[in-house]
Amino acid sequence: MKKGLRKIILINSYLKELVSEVEIGNNTMITGDNGAGKTSFLKLIPAFFGMKTSKISKKSENTDNFVQFYLPYKNSYIVYEYVTHLGNVAQVVLSRHHTTSIEPKVQYRFVAKPFDASDYLNEEQEGKFIALEPHELHTLWSERLINFTKAVPTQSDFRKVMQNDELRTVEKDFHPYSLTGGRNNLKHIDYIVHALITGKVSIPDIKSLLAKIMHQSGGDYKLQFNPNEAERWIEHYEVVSKFESKKESYMTTLENGNELIENEDQLEVQAKYIESALQVITEQFVELQQSVQGKKSVLKEAESAKNQLIETSSESLSNLKGRISGASTQIDKINRQQDHFIDQEIEHKLALFESIPEKEADVATLQSDLDYYSSHSKDIEQINTESELRVKEKNADIKREQKAKESALKAIDGEHEIAKSSLEQNHSKLISQIEKQYSQEREISIGEKHKVEAEISSLSNAILSVPLDEEVVAIAAEISKTHTREVELLNESGSLSSQKYSIQNSDLLSEKNTITSQLKELLNEKNAHLKSIETLDELKNGLKGSALNAIRAIDPELINNPIIKVLGHKLLLRTDLSAHIDEIDIDAGIYGLHLDIDSLQSPSEFEDMDNQIIILDEKIAEIDAKTEAIRQRLKEIEAKIATNNVELKRLDKKLDEVRTLIDENKSKREFLSDKKASLIAEKEASLIKRKEAAEKMLRKAERNIAAITEKRDESIEELNASHLTAKSDCDTMFSEKREASEDIFEQRIDRLKKDIKAIREDANARINDIDFDNEAYRAVKASYDKLIETIEEYRSYEPLINSYTKFKEDDLTRLDDLIAEKQSLLQEQSLLTQKVEIAKQDYARKKADIETEVSALNRKIDALTELKSNLTSLSSSLSDMGIETVHDAELPNDFDISDFVATNQKLVSKTIAMGKSVKRELSSIQQELVSNGSEDIRKCWNDEVGMMTTSNSHRLYRAQIVAFNKIVHEIIPGFKQIVISNALAMGHGVNEFKLQLNGISRTINDLGRKISDAVNGCSNYDSITDISINLESVIHKIHGWEIIVDFCDAYTSWQESDYKENILPGETFKNRLKQIIDIKRIGNSDVKIEDLFNVVFAVTENGRRKTARTATDLEKMSSNGLTFLFISTLYLGMIKVQRGASLVSIQWPVDELGKLSTENTLRLIGILENNNIAIATALPEPNIDLMNSFGKMYHISKHGYLVENNVEKDELALMMENA
Repeated sequence: MKKGLRKIILINSYLKELVSEVEIGNNTMITGDNGAGKTSFLKLIPAFFGMKTSKISKKSENTDNFVQFYLPYKNSYIVYEYVTHLGNVAQVVLSRHHTTSIEPKVQYRFVAKPFDASDYLNEEQEGKFIALEPHELHTLWSERLINFTKAVPTQSDFRKVMQNDELRTVEKDFHPYSLTGGRNNLKHIDYIVHALITGKVSIPDIKSLLAKIMHQSGGDYKLQFNPNEAERWIEHYEVVSKFESKKESYMTTLENGNELIENEDQLEVQAKYIESALQVITEQFVELQQSVQGKKSVLKEAESAKNQLIETSSESLSNLKGRISGASTQIDKINRQQDHFIDQEIEHKLALFESIPEKEADVATLQSDLDYYSSHSKDIEQINTESELRVKEKNADIKREQKAKESALKAIDGEHEIAKSSLEQNHSKLISQIEKQYSQEREISIGEKHKVEAEISSLSNAILSVPLDEEVVAIAAEISKTHTREVELLNESGSLSSQKYSIQNSDLLSEKNTITSQLKELLNEKNAHLKSIETLDELKNGLKGSALNAIRAIDPELINNPIIKVLGHKLLLRTDLSAHIDEIDIDAGIYGLHLDIDSLQSPSEFEDMDNQIIILDEKIAEIDAKTEAIRQRLKEIEAKIATNNVELKRLDKKLDEVRTLIDENKSKREFLSDKKASLIAEKEASLIKRKEAAEKMLRKAERNIAAITEKRDESIEELNASHLTAKSDCDTMFSEKREASEDIFEQRIDRLKKDIKAIREDANARINDIDFDNEAYRAVKASYDKLIETIEEYRSYEPLINSYTKFKEDDLTRLDDLIAEKQSLLQEQSLLTQKVEIAKQDYARKKADIETEVSALNRKIDALTELKSNLTSLSSSLSDMGIETVHDAELPNDFDISDFVATNQKLVSKTIAMGKSVKRELSSIQQELVSNGSEDIRKCWNDEVGMMTTSNSHRLYRAQIVAFNKIVHEIIPGFKQIVISNALAMGHGVNEFKLQLNGISRTINDLGRKISDAVNGCSNYDSITDISINLESVIHKIHGWEIIVDFCDAYTSWQESDYKENILPGETFKNRLKQIIDIKRIGNSDVKIEDLFNVVFAVTENGRRKTARTATDLEKMSSNGLTFLFISTLYLGMIKVQRGASLVSIQWPVDELGKLSTENTLRLIGILENNNIAIATALPEPNIDLMNSFGKMYHISKHGYLVENNVEKDELALMMENA
């Protein structure tokens, strides 16, 4: 009994009849108008072979989908009657199945009996039947003891059952209903059959279908390659490569970093003395400042005493100067008067005046003589008497004038004395006022000075007390709290880090690498076994010729028999036909050559090979079991790593939170420290500013005091000068007034003396007029007159002499006193000046001594300041280096601050220089190995740096050194091993991909050969002598193939040489890997099999050979009929290859078969029949020339009724002619 589909029955479907049955086991023709449903009927054939119903009918093609069109009601059914691989007639029933989805699905169920309409219908009335619903149907079947299965779970399971594909995954109850059994399967036959009915020439669809077939043979052809892991490998590779190239430099940096840490540790030990040393310096500084202030106070007191002495002495000196000036003026005046008297020949005149008594004695003598002679002349006497009287009157007037003169001069002298006294009084009064005025101003300035000095002292103490300010102390307390909080956070961070580091993926990664290596070894061993099997197959295939030759020797036609070809080398490997040909049962019927394979015996050489293959298969099975166990363990490891990573992420997140809190706390501390420093600086600046302002006021007060003293001295000197000028003016005025008064009286006296002289001359003239010729008388008279004139002249000296006498009695006597007084004043002035100079010298000497002491103290202060500055600078440098000072460390007894500073400054300088170098190198390392390195190195770096720098961000390099040390001694070696291990894994994976593609190439060639062999002799058409179908591999043309080959060559070369010496792969390996990553990224590495080959159609038409590789080529070189023959030939070859040794009959649905000529159509039908393929076609009307080639003919009327045509060819022709 022929196996395969026999009938298709539609119950209550899209056709009008309740039951429409079509026998389709042999060639079948269905005719009908357009839209009658004949093509829809043909589409049910792919569904029988397992085609997805969604691909058979779509809403875009029909108004309804498959279920809605073919199974419109609950009691609608599609029934396929067929013969199973066991030779049993069975049914598969497709019904409507309602699920929770919006659209109903198709339900499949197998029935173990031929189709009988009564099993599906119920007669409601006589002659009127209805189809039972599924639950009624199942009840009926159960009552009739019909064996049927439960519903097939899925459409995919139904396909597996029908095609005998992966049947082990389907319940055993369904296994007996498969079309083929054993190792034979009909995989993808549904796609091939569905492709036949479409009638479309789509090279991509053809290649896709061929790819599905090859995929069945070749396995998974994707590049098992993770670009992310490859990029990570490249990161590790570059890191390790960079490290290897600069390893010596890096190790030097690490040594310098460790030395730097040792230096800093030493500085940390020394840093604990800085605060105490600063405290000692501060105390010494305060003591020295107090000493300086004390010295300055002593100097100020000495200066104040000196200034007071100078001030007091200045007043006395000013008075002395005035008195000396007055005495000098009087002495000068007396000297001028004395000079005036000298100029008046006062001594001569005094002598002449003193000789007046002698002259008067002479006058008396001459008078007695004149008296003697006067007796001789009364007239003369009378004249003389009269003249004497008159002379007496004039002398009386002279005396009166002299008395008036003396009175006037006395009055003038009195006024002069009063004026001088008044001037002296006014001068003393003005001096007193000036002293009082400037004394008050000076006292005010001195008071201001003392007030400012007190303020400066208070501000100095305040500056020293700023660190003890309440607000500063409060901020310091806040800073202390941040330190405490930071310690708590660091403890928490340490705890989290401990938890984090307790989660180690390294062991898992190591185990992963180990078992990956084991997996690689197993895969290599498996590949070796596969190659051995391939070698044995090739050896057995080499023996294939002997079997073929044996067949050819018996019957040359058997070589071309399609059944022999379909059986392939498996039959030939199991049979020595030359020895056992008699045991072959040959039946030359329509089904071709049938062989009882189980009756054949295997020769011994094949048995050995089969045994070896079986042993190798068992080993491969063991390897597969081990690899599966390893893959399972890998999954467990990856799951554990993933769990660890989740926990690590949680811990990292918590660590980040803690670090954020630490950073915030640190920022707060820095803010408070800055605030404290700013507050101290602000307060100190404010106090210093006030102190500077106070010092400025002090200097201003001192300048005011000096200015006041200077102004007072200038005022006194100016007043003294004015006083002396006024006194001089007063003396000059009264002197002039006295002289004027003296001149007036002297003129009066002179006139009176002239009058006396005139009187005497007149008397003498009168006497001379008297005729008295007494010569003796005359001579006496003349002597007498001359003597009188002399006496008068001498008497005229009397005022001058009186003045001189008075001058001698008053002024000359006073001159000695004035000179003595002046000398006394000068001596007093000298003594006072000497006293002042001595005081100044004493002050200057004391000032010099104090300034020397202060200078010495200032030098000590400067030395302490410099030392303090150096200590502060040292502390700042240490702080910049992240080294904090200690506040409570005591200094040793022999501690020398200068030596301490000098020694540690050198160490700090060396450490800073080394730190700059190390930090620069670490920065370069960070850029080279961290920033541009792998994520693991960055994570290690960031973890260490983040954990350690939270306590001291200035000592970042310490964390970097720790991280770098860990990178150098742990991560890099680990990376190197991972790089080498992963290089092996990736190289193996890509190499496997290359081998797979090479295997695909062989598969393509093998399938092409099989298809070519299958269609050989199947192209005997009109005008066409040969049609060949071949598959052409284009793997070498795929994108990146050369790159993959280069990579695999680099991998193989490295594996065979450098790998054994633990050396990294070369640059070619890395560069090609990068290119492979790019290929993988853009998706070009996921190879589609249909892109790896071309379908090459070749035909000899009318003696001319034509070839086509694309649909365009195919369209250009052929008509629609030739194209259809190409596709038919290809699908025929594919069916024969897929069907293999199975004898199941295949239905070939073709819509519109009329594209071919009648002759070629008949030849095509004959070729299909020879290959156990039944054609089913849909035509608008029957084709008379083809009738004899179709066992069954059906017609679907325009009303949807299916009618079987049982007429003969001649009857049909006559009917059509009459029509």
